[in-house]
Amino acid sequence: AMAQLHQSANRFAAVQWDGQVLHATRDPFGLAPLFYRIVDGAVWLASEVGPLLALGNPGPDLEALSARAAFVPIDERTGWRGIHRVLPGSTLEVRLPDMQTRSTRYWFPERGFATFQGSSEDALDVFRARFAAAVQRCYAPGSAILLSGGLDSAAVAVTTCAGGLGLPHLLHVHFADLPKTYEHH
Repeated sequence: AMAQLHQSANRFAAVQWDGQVLHATRDPFGLAPLFYRIVDGAVWLASEVGPLLALGNPGPDLEALSARAAFVPIDERTGWRGIHRVLPGSTLEVRLPDMQTRSTRYWFPERGFATFQGSSEDALDVFRARFAAAVQRCYAPGSAILLSGGLDSAAVAVTTCAGGLGLPHLLHVHFADLPKTYEHH
């Protein structure tokens, strides 16, 4: 069951128990958050940090906070001592009863680099089809698209209209006291 989830392109967080080891895993892109904390010999899992904080104040993880402030975050650490995240594309194993933890990756995106066998035109066609499918999957009629002035949000808006999904509400934020945010200059 876990292997099937790992092969899917779906958003998921899953837990499996085999009688000795608890396995907690997340989707490759990390769309479904999953955090854990071990307290008094019990493993607690949550989709948000708040419920894990409610188990008792763990105090700040100064090393993790310092690393994040220096732009070199320790991804599995949240900034709270003892509260960790299961990384995207990874499975956390917690061996009971000794509570030994180990994280293993199951997703290796670098293995897909330079594997496309078609021409440049073929690659562009595949990209366009995948992009259109992603927009269609995420867009609901009447949704809004925040235009940043860049290519990404513009491409989403154009693809929405071209795909017959209806006209989206387009939003752009401008801060009068920050002229550099006004993208019409």
